Amino acid sequence: MEGPVIFICSGNTCRSPMAEVLLKAWFEQEGQKTEVYSRGLAAFPGDDASWEAIRAVEAIGLSLESHRSQRAKPHELSAAGSIITMTDHHKWKILEMMPELADKVLSAQEIGGADIADPYGGSQKTYRKCLEDIAFCLDKLWPGVNQFVMRNS
Repeated sequence: MEGPVIFICSGNTCRSPMAEVLLKAWFEQEGQKTEVYSRGLAAFPGDDASWEAIRAVEAIGLSLESHRSQRAKPHELSAAGSIITMTDHHKWKILEMMPELADKVLSAQEIGGADIADPYGGSQKTYRKCLEDIAFCLDKLWPGVNQFVMRNS
């Protein structure tokens, strides 16, 4: 794969950052050097990850303490090897702006059969379920991700 993997959600404080740190950790465990980023379509640059997202990934030995939200930029999306959106709606918004990216963009629904629901404002249980849904989805593309989460839970 040429170019980084970029995860896309809305605010870049919950879903896409959790996906980013999870895939980075799994690639590292597998000895692979792959760039992984997360961005939001409506992010307020510089926001921290949500407290519940921080706690959810800490439960599997990962950290979002240094995460700061960033808005998706066209030049970053163009340079990506793969763009994975948390919902079909995110995919449609990207393709509305940049139809030339159609061969790079996949939604969680296309990969795992369902959108990744936004946990924002939910309980820790909701965030843990979101993280599990992300792991299930990523496991379809990179077998072993789901076992990584289960082993570290």
